[in-house]
Amino acid sequence: MTRNVVIVGAGLGGATAAAVLSRAGHDVVVVDRHAAYPADFRAEQLVGSQTDALRRLGLLEGIVGQATPMLDATSACYGTIIDQTHSLHYGIHYADMVNAARSMAAGATFITGRAAQVTTGPEFQTVVLADGTALEARLVVLATGPSDGGLLAPLGISQTMLSEHHSLTFGFDLHTTLRRILVYYGERPGDRMDYLTVFPIGGVMRANLFCYLDPGDPWVKLFKRDPKQALLGVMPSLERTIGPFEIVGKVQVRPNSIHRADNAWQREGVVLIGDAYQSSCPAVGTGIGRILADVEALSRLVPSWLATPGMGIDKLAQFYKDPAKQRFDNRAVRDARFRRALCSEAGWQWKAYRTQYYYRRRTLGVVSRAIGRDGPTAGSVMDRTQRAAQAKGAAHARLALTWKAAKRAMAAVITLLT
Repeated sequence: MTRNVVIVGAGLGGATAAAVLSRAGHDVVVVDRHAAYPADFRAEQLVGSQTDALRRLGLLEGIVGQATPMLDATSACYGTIIDQTHSLHYGIHYADMVNAARSMAAGATFITGRAAQVTTGPEFQTVVLADGTALEARLVVLATGPSDGGLLAPLGISQTMLSEHHSLTFGFDLHTTLRRILVYYGERPGDRMDYLTVFPIGGVMRANLFCYLDPGDPWVKLFKRDPKQALLGVMPSLERTIGPFEIVGKVQVRPNSIHRADNAWQREGVVLIGDAYQSSCPAVGTGIGRILADVEALSRLVPSWLATPGMGIDKLAQFYKDPAKQRFDNRAVRDARFRRALCSEAGWQWKAYRTQYYYRRRTLGVVSRAIGRDGPTAGSVMDRTQRAAQAKGAAHARLALTWKAAKRAMAAVITLLT
């Protein structure tokens, strides 16, 4: 039996692709090693354009129902508040996010197993599982994450390393009286710290720390042994903002390298999405956005691909050339390199840029509070949509124009001064 689509891997990319394509009426089979996605330290927040993309895909309600909504966020550095924002965030463990997406792919067939081999042709593709089961399909989608399980090399697809050991991410729970989102930036570029973010998931305050150190750095070893001492060593003014705290439970560590499968478009019958095509640096927050951009591109292209014979590279090149996908992919690499340099380079140009960036953020925060800029209030996703419609009123429009003008004016002044 020939299926429309076989998806290998059911993390966030594979699960959301399965949900969207099966809901559109396509015959979809999903292969993953785990019947339920296990605990895994990856993305733990949804915000802004990510929630907008999930809404367009029709998946937002099902996913954020498992999440903790958050509104107020404070940014700080050197023990001083830089700015405060009022926008909707969601805290959610990655496994809960993925399993919620899987639950919305009820129309797809899920097979628990390991894909051992993929062969492709101009019309039909075959995925062979480790137990010998062969699945035939018009299209294969590889959503295997950064580790491809040995599937790419036999297809002639190679991964180009763009930045090895680019960053490290730490995850841990905090015992603290803080009950809002905090983003606390590194205080010294020599420490190569980007920022610490603290946010609630359920009744627990969760923390993610992003830095640009090699896994074998002595500070990393110290952090594993005595995380509070190591953290205060690089953010000595942190307790002035957060208050007394303790790090509780296990500290999780995730190393991040950036690669891209540049020649993936040359293989007929198979497309790579998410981290299987290009990995991301979590510090810049582009990973989920990139995954969802890939899924949106598939949702636009797959119906026309299946409507005509063949699955050649002329068709599949449309996916890799999709303007929205290319914007997300290129921005992810550009922003990752910029943030690493901003947080670690010692040259006078970067020092001047960091100073300008800090005072610009702080001044614009003062302006924002002075004009009383409002954000969304607590409520359901539907409430947020209704508020967005109401925000088109003249009063809100005037406030938005005032805010934008103030931002432009203050930014121009600070640029001249610095």
